[in-house]
Amino acid sequence: ARGAPGASCLPLELFLPVHTRYMSPGLPPEADGAAGAAAQPAQGPPEAAGAAAFRRVHPLHYHQAFLAQGVRPDGRGLLRGRRAAASAAVVSSADGSAMAKLGQTTVLAGVQAVPTLPSEAEPGEGRVVISLDQPLAGGERGGQARQEREQSALSELLQRSAAGMVAAASLCIEEEKAVWECRCTLHVLEADGNLTDACLLAMLVALSDTALPAVSSSSGTKQSV
Repeated sequence: ARGAPGASCLPLELFLPVHTRYMSPGLPPEADGAAGAAAQPAQGPPEAAGAAAFRRVHPLHYHQAFLAQGVRPDGRGLLRGRRAAASAAVVSSADGSAMAKLGQTTVLAGVQAVPTLPSEAEPGEGRVVISLDQPLAGGERGGQARQEREQSALSELLQRSAAGMVAAASLCIEEEKAVWECRCTLHVLEADGNLTDACLLAMLVALSDTALPAVSSSSGTKQSV
């Protein structure tokens, strides 16, 4: 069980600090959105509905109007990244979990550590398995096939990235007998851009939060992994 005596946290081999990827040098944080706030007057429901309809019918003109004022539709300056935030331990039933947000894009990650048999090729190494849960949006003909290809490519990227975050040997319970398989599921709650970065951030924080349960051998000896 998570947090039980004898449990230990995953030793991670982390690469670049995540927060450095979301900062634009030379622009103070307090300036974020200032131009956009001036460019976008407060809108009531009728005005907001009209703007949404105009965006769907004339997307090019819609974005050109904001670009002419040096801002994005969400109020950010052209060189400003989305605000990033992440919280760990958000799902009590998981061995590790996290919620990550980049602007409005929101991803929930949960990790379950399951004991399993090792592979014959790597008898002393466990594994991390990534799965992506993202509902397909409706759209024009061929749009669903394109989304499926994009999701497949993103899943492969996340799987390769996870292999560099966790030392596989640290997931060994007993060589040639049992290893941990950490199953990390990423649920896309809202996709509004920068989905790859949001998934990577959620996965990183969830794996960092993962505590492997204590296990006992067949002889009754308790082993902390």
